Amino acid sequence: MRLALFTALTMIAFAANSVLTRLAIEGQHIDPSGFAIVRVASGALVLGMVITLRGGGCRCCGATGCRGRSALPPI
Repeated sequence: MRLALFTALTMIAFAANSVLTRLAIEGQHIDPSGFAIVRVASGALVLGMVITLRGGGCRCCGATGCRGRSALPPI
């Protein structure tokens, strides 16, 4: 039941985001590039908050700088 509730809330949030985006861009309240900048910055902020709340450690070993089991090569 809890999973269904969270799934429904997530779907409603995505739909609302889409509607608000169209209204903002079509109403010329913000240009597409400005909207993209706001979207990327807010995504980075939320990701930073999630990492901070999670403790900042790696899930596989608990290390802070661990690359984990990433499919990407190390930089």
